[in-house]
Amino acid sequence: MNDTLPGRLGSLKPSGASLDRDAMLFAAGRASVKPRRIWPALAGLFAITQCVSLVLLLNGPRTRDVEVVVDSTPRPGTPTVESLPAPSIYVKALRTADPEALPPIIAVPAVLPDEPIWTIKSISSVVID
Repeated sequence: MNDTLPGRLGSLKPSGASLDRDAMLFAAGRASVKPRRIWPALAGLFAITQCVSLVLLLNGPRTRDVEVVVDSTPRPGTPTVESLPAPSIYVKALRTADPEALPPIIAVPAVLPDEPIWTIKSISSVVID
């Protein structure tokens, strides 16, 4: 047998029965985490506020009395009915609810051309030249 240090270290054999690698890593992971108690407290607080809001919503008043006050005096500078321009034929027909009084629909020609304006050939000629 070697009496030198490397020889003695080389003769040692590990004993795997007493060391559980998974348990040691799990315990190290748990020990490295600082306990945080704020998120459960916040989650509980939010749940309580939602329950209180629901109870207040369901047990609140069903109807509300609203008093509407209308001031019928016109303000200076407000246009009157007489000063407004005359309504168009379309607006008059809508007010009378007579669809026959509406002007005929005029067909408008298509605004877009039949062929595309930009093609790959035209773009490549601009880019290459």
